[in-house]
Amino acid sequence: MKDTQKLERAIAIRHMALKLIEKNGQWQNPRSGPELKIYDDGRFKVGFYVRPSEPIPCGLYTLDLWYKQPGKVLSLAWDSVGADPTIVSFKRGDWEMLFLSDAH
Repeated sequence: MKDTQKLERAIAIRHMALKLIEKNGQWQNPRSGPELKIYDDGRFKVGFYVRPSEPIPCGLYTLDLWYKQPGKVLSLAWDSVGADPTIVSFKRGDWEMLFLSDAH
């Protein structure tokens, strides 16, 4: 898959993940690290957080997505609302279509 197609897929997944987090996410305050908002349906777990004081080089906002197997499948970071994300990691697989179809 070309880089443009990969980015387009990552943006589509981010869009759906943020909608799920906004509608059904729960705030969590871990002992260390930033406060994050989590959506978990038993198969997929999505975490969103903001790095207010120490942004990583590729972004202030971070979204991580786990699938029950194989674990973390996507990690994105970006600097401003609506900006294209930097793909930190992206393990391609059947989970993509499952997530996008189930998220509707």
